[in-house]
Amino acid sequence: MRKHREKAKSRKKPSAITGHAVYEGYSTALPLRAGLVANQLDTFSRIFLRLFCDEHFVTLLRAESMSSVPGFIKLMLQREENTLQ
Repeated sequence: MRKHREKAKSRKKPSAITGHAVYEGYSTALPLRAGLVANQLDTFSRIFLRLFCDEHFVTLLRAESMSSVPGFIKLMLQREENTLQ
């Protein structure tokens, strides 16, 4: 019976989550997440550059009056128009 009590006392209770532990968790996860986001943005950038190099795609955008595209896409489109001229 005594051994059973000692075993019960020796079990550790789960420690409370502290602010420092949360900070450490986020500070280690943040660079990994930032790297993943950077890779995804790079992939999307390459895809849009290939699309905007295609004259048929650019003509289709103009024919559909797609004048309200996001700012970064508009800049890419203008850059490709300048290289085509």
